[in-house]
Amino acid sequence: MIRMLLLSILLSAFGVACGGGGSTSATPSTPLAITVNGKPAANVILLPATFLSPNSDIATLGTSGGGSAPVQWSVSSGSAAVLGDTNPYYVFGSPTPPPNGTFVMIAPPVAHVMSTGMVTVVARSGNESASIPVYVYEQVALGCGLRYQPYYSFESGSVTQATASDLYVTEPPTTGDPFDPCSTLGLATDTTTTFHFPYGGVLVAGTMDSFPQITASQWHDAQTQITESDALAGIVLFKTQSGAIVKAILPVGPIEASGTNGVFPY
Repeated sequence: MIRMLLLSILLSAFGVACGGGGSTSATPSTPLAITVNGKPAANVILLPATFLSPNSDIATLGTSGGGSAPVQWSVSSGSAAVLGDTNPYYVFGSPTPPPNGTFVMIAPPVAHVMSTGMVTVVARSGNESASIPVYVYEQVALGCGLRYQPYYSFESGSVTQATASDLYVTEPPTTGDPFDPCSTLGLATDTTTTFHFPYGGVLVAGTMDSFPQITASQWHDAQTQITESDALAGIVLFKTQSGAIVKAILPVGPIEASGTNGVFPY
């Protein structure tokens, strides 16, 4: 009996030494990845904080996977967004980020002008690193109600006046709303809320997450207006009076105009 027990111990030891014990093999760690507001994401989109979107100018970055080394954060390129370890809008969330996390927010304005563009944020832990693009866009709020704007034009010096603009809204007539400018601008003449882009445009499939990947080359002259309910299903690409291409999520969302080369800046 004792001899059989000794033999069993020897065989077990031999199996471990030869790598035969499956329970002793190391489990590969998951690669380091960056999370946005607690979820996996391909990018971060920041917009000016307004009454309509009060917490859109800040996001919480964290990590998943990787080893046990502390995470170091940095901005490797761009200046439109900055990192911080305190939340200046504490009423909207935690005052500090989670362990090994950070906040990313729109950079302070320069001469009262908000920066727009793309920055790259990098997380490093030991010998691993991960990065994520952060896009800072201007925001459109197209409509006739309080804190909305009924029309937009997108080049300096261009006309911005109701139906002479690059983008405007019409709506059914209303009565007794002191905050509805459309009735005095001749825009309350429709049977439904409709967005107009007189120089042609198209609705393309997309969401907030895919907004940066939409290119100006996807524009074509398919229509000059779209109902508000239809606009909610995608991203509107439209041309301006000067020929630039604009992409927007309507009625409230990011907006970006192409340069003279017909390419979106970022």
